Amino acid sequence: MNKISVSAPGKLMLFGEHAVVYNHPCLVTAVDQRMRATVSLLENNEFQLEASDVQVSNYSRAWERRNS
Repeated sequence: MNKISVSAPGKLMLFGEHAVVYNHPCLVTAVDQRMRATVSLLENNEFQLEASDVQVSNYSRAWERRNS
């Protein structure tokens, strides 16, 4: 089983979230929260996701491998 765990800090975009795409300013602040997720790829080509911080647990889905 391949497994990866990731974590990202929280942020709050007050306004201008999409404006940055057009080189305009955006007002952002940090929040005292983090998002944590663990993703596993099993031998049976099943995708599983555990993200208890946002009440996601025991999520699984069939996954088709593609050759690149």
